[in-house]
Amino acid sequence: MLLAMMDIHEIFGHLHHFVELLIRQGGYIAVFSLLVACGLGLPVPEDIPLFSAGVLIAKGDMDPWVAALVGWFGIMVGDTALYCVAATLGPKIIGFPIIGRHITEKRLTSMHRWFDKYGTWAVGLGRMMTGIRGAMVVVAGTIGFNYVKFIIVDSIAAILSGGLFMVLGYYVEKHHLVAKGVADLASFGLTGVVVLGALLLWAYVWWRNRRQRNAKAEKLKSSKVAE
Repeated sequence: MLLAMMDIHEIFGHLHHFVELLIRQGGYIAVFSLLVACGLGLPVPEDIPLFSAGVLIAKGDMDPWVAALVGWFGIMVGDTALYCVAATLGPKIIGFPIIGRHITEKRLTSMHRWFDKYGTWAVGLGRMMTGIRGAMVVVAGTIGFNYVKFIIVDSIAAILSGGLFMVLGYYVEKHHLVAKGVADLASFGLTGVVVLGALLLWAYVWWRNRRQRNAKAEKLKSSKVAE
């Protein structure tokens, strides 16, 4: 387990430095392009370009508001494109080049259950979790989930999760912590996203159960009145 974590940390560190170099050369266009490509199946978590953008903001190489807007727009374009492809191809998307390599039938089935159980909340929770985002968007497209609802919830979740990694990158660079363990802090960020998603899920389940109890109570009350 420790060796696996060390490998993940090392891989993240290498990817971060490579992506930071690309963004330094390409600027905001590189941020946008990378995030669109991540949404369409590039085997790089979108958290890395966002983290790298945060580092460059701290260095004074990027404007925070422009970077945030470009990053959000890139995520939305990538997710919309994937949604449209999934809506067009349906389950056949599993065999689609690049995208199909990262979205297995098992993962799609699992996300189908999420949508059946949690509805709109599945969009927000799925978007916040690395490794599940793509499958969430694909399922939303294949089942014909309402696009307006999808894009609203997806965009809000993208602001939360994407903003977290930009802030994290900014914090790491400002406090000169890159050399001390970029991956450790990134792992902390991932944990924060997962915890936030879990809290939102708990809040939804609590609200749904309360609503069902109230509905049963009202039904019972109505039946007694009718008698």
